[in-house]
Amino acid sequence: MIPAIILRDIKLAFRSGSDWLLGMLFFILFLSLCVIAIGTGQTLKSLAAALIWLAFLLSALLSFPHIFADDYADGSLVQLYLFTQNMTGIVISKTLSFAITALLPIMLVLPIAAIMLGIDARLIAGLLISLLIALPAISIYGVFASALTVARGSGGFLIFLITVPFLVPVFIFGVNAPESFVTDGLFATPIKALTGLSLIAIAIGLPAASAALMTNYE
Repeated sequence: MIPAIILRDIKLAFRSGSDWLLGMLFFILFLSLCVIAIGTGQTLKSLAAALIWLAFLLSALLSFPHIFADDYADGSLVQLYLFTQNMTGIVISKTLSFAITALLPIMLVLPIAAIMLGIDARLIAGLLISLLIALPAISIYGVFASALTVARGSGGFLIFLITVPFLVPVFIFGVNAPESFVTDGLFATPIKALTGLSLIAIAIGLPAASAALMTNYE
């Protein structure tokens, strides 16, 4: 059931091209404007990791409202639930498909953006690894916020208010993770913290998102 839903979402996403393309374009545009505003030099290099993390999280925030919205509006979500009787499986499927279709395309252009900002190869590796480790937390918090607001029709600003408190710790540790990875590898404290945040999101966020969706059908 889960692979079938993921495959369906991937086909729909790449057929429309809206979510993944919008995220990539925003990511590139945001960083390009930062380069224009700050200019090249040591200042840009010192802020590069924070700017990339900020651009990544903002790009994710743009896609959060669409995770359940289309399926809820056309009745596909309730049909999936009636067919499977497993809301947790649906939430897991949507989380994985969101990470694949909305977040992974941004990570594909991240090395190019990092080179544009003057980041060396070791820091680029730290950026990619820290983002991969944080990917479950980012995706699950987006799924949770989307599940809470899906019945409202347009919950963009509300989703922002819900997710920002959860994403701030991810951002704080994520900004420090690349340099720490260069010196301490996977045992760096920020890397461990990001791992813990993702595990907490998996343990708490997925059941909470399932419960939030269930309230719409009770």
